[in-house]
Amino acid sequence: MIYFLTVNYYSSDLISRLASSIQQGDRFDYRLVIVNNAVDDAAIALLENEYTTVIHASDNLGFGRACNLGLNWIYDRDPLATVWIINPDAYLDNGAIAQLNCLLQAHREIAILGTAVYDTSGQLCFAGGKFTPHNGAIWEEKDTSATLSTSKYMAYHKTDWVSACSMVLNFPHFSTCPYFDPDYFLYYEDFDFCRRYATQGYEIYFSDRPRVIHQTSSITSRNLDLKIAHEIYSYLLSLEKHASNLVLGFRLIRIAIVSGGQMLCLQPQATGKLTGVRMYCQRTLGKTVVPRSQP
Repeated sequence: MIYFLTVNYYSSDLISRLASSIQQGDRFDYRLVIVNNAVDDAAIALLENEYTTVIHASDNLGFGRACNLGLNWIYDRDPLATVWIINPDAYLDNGAIAQLNCLLQAHREIAILGTAVYDTSGQLCFAGGKFTPHNGAIWEEKDTSATLSTSKYMAYHKTDWVSACSMVLNFPHFSTCPYFDPDYFLYYEDFDFCRRYATQGYEIYFSDRPRVIHQTSSITSRNLDLKIAHEIYSYLLSLEKHASNLVLGFRLIRIAIVSGGQMLCLQPQATGKLTGVRMYCQRTLGKTVVPRSQP
């Protein structure tokens, strides 16, 4: 069975669109699992049916910890499941489910897979992720043409990390339930997940098939400065965990200096960056990180 796992934060209309794209696919055994991070969003309950389960979090857990709640729920019931983690503001392209089944049957070694993500205009916006530990660069690839095979439905290759906007986990490859690091609230939890499991010997794969369509930042763009703050905090946290202290220190100081220089012309962005630096410094000093609400 395929379990689709998504996280709700006042996005029931978007999840309804996602559910419709799943139902319109080829006939197969599936369940949509929604972890509700918005405790007062009554509309999400209307989506629950024989194919859809809503798990209510006690508070806004952030993305990774909410996914953990769903992953544990699925693993307890079906440790041999295939789990497709997908953003609430994304939906499946035509034939995506059949393409995934075809790929996993042909390449049974795949445990962690990221799919191609396109925006609503048809522009490719994620084709695998790269990481350079010696300078702290973490980036997304945009062009699949240089690396992917042209074989129909079989194009896949190794990459450093994949996006949890559309990430497939093949449970039979894991001896225990896989999980996201709870230190993360929002952003870079997918990068950390991939690098952590890569150190345990797992290969990270990206495939041009299947594909999903993502209404980019339709949720997180609601509050730009808080979005940027979480991005900077999680980026620095990722360098702490996966790069040297020298690289972390250089990047932190550089972000702080550049942000200070942007205060006059780009104040919302600069304020968000400096807030992220402050949040990270508070964490390293053992203080409570205050801005926990989701943008």
